[in-house]
Amino acid sequence: PAPSVEWLIVNDGSKDSTCDSVRETYKSLMDSTNGSGRSGDSKSPVSFALDWDWKIVSLKRNGGKGAAVKTGMNVAKGMFHLMVDADGATNFENGLQNLTQELEGFSCSNDSECDVDPMIAIFGSRAHLQTESTAKRSFVRTLLMKGFHFFVSLFVSSKVHDTQCGFKLFSKAASEVVFKTLHLRRWAFDTEIVLVCDMQAIKICEVAVPWKEVDGSKLSTSKLALALVSLSMLRDMICVRACYTLRIWRVRAGHDIRKSN
Repeated sequence: PAPSVEWLIVNDGSKDSTCDSVRETYKSLMDSTNGSGRSGDSKSPVSFALDWDWKIVSLKRNGGKGAAVKTGMNVAKGMFHLMVDADGATNFENGLQNLTQELEGFSCSNDSECDVDPMIAIFGSRAHLQTESTAKRSFVRTLLMKGFHFFVSLFVSSKVHDTQCGFKLFSKAASEVVFKTLHLRRWAFDTEIVLVCDMQAIKICEVAVPWKEVDGSKLSTSKLALALVSLSMLRDMICVRACYTLRIWRVRAGHDIRKSN
């Protein structure tokens, strides 16, 4: 029978032993591989190592977090697509339970056989941890965090309190609209997700998830580096808003509700 869960591990062009570690971990958990691997077309920017219920999707060049997530979501085939950061900062079991509980009570508008809204995105949120995290952050980091939230509400949306949590669940229909459209390839791509959801009337729910900071990030934490990253994200947010407003960028799937207003 077909598996009920498909695992996708996206390797963003890394040259380390990430893929080998994934394979070793998988083999230690499964009695057999239940399938053989195959390679993608040599001209494609993506290659595949497949098993019956899991895939390693490898970008040949580093494209940024947004590019990696977009690639994985567009490869995914399930009815629901869950985006998860690989560092394990969000407790997977409890976080997924919180997100799936939010699905209860939603009814489909187009399919009588479905019990959840076909156009829904559920965002894991760390907003409930803000007071605690603010107490542990330096003044500069706290200022940058609050500034980022202000500009998100100004240029993107005031509906979402935490755009950057790497734990988000999309229905298949919502995922296809969002990730076929996505343009931003780096840190600010989450803000484009929110904007596209707003444009397409995709229902967004925020759910608190258990989260802890994990060491090992390659992002420099110096004051100058954080300021530069923040300015880069601000530039991207302004770019996103301008490009969609001027119709330079268009939603590639679904119906743009602004055309009917």
